[in-house]
Amino acid sequence: MTPHTLALIAAGILIFTGVVHTLAELFGARGPHPPELQTLLASMKSTRVPLPGREVSIYRLMRGSSLCMGLLFVGLGAIDLALALDASPTAPIPAAVLWINVAITGLGAFLAMRYFFVVPITLLGLACAGFIAALWV
Repeated sequence: MTPHTLALIAAGILIFTGVVHTLAELFGARGPHPPELQTLLASMKSTRVPLPGREVSIYRLMRGSSLCMGLLFVGLGAIDLALALDASPTAPIPAAVLWINVAITGLGAFLAMRYFFVVPITLLGLACAGFIAALWV
């Protein structure tokens, strides 16, 4: 596989991750929740956090952060995809671009291992592996 193809695959994984994450945030977990979760959600919605210029609930802060994260995954993947599609399949993608992606996806995978579950760990790990492979193939 060429570095160009590996970068395209890794970019696609980032876009897929962002789209699925955003859809899950917007449309997932609907319906009745167990009483413990209902209590937690009610507490999060009623607990306010002062921020410069406004005050928001912990629930809205978490939801907004999650939606931003999905958007940024899609955005980074789209930039990578545009760079890869704009380049000739035989021309190398600039190493600086690949290193930036390795840093972002590698740190993302590390954070996912500490705070999330198997799906984001796997997807970020695969994207990171794709960018690493594109550097050395």
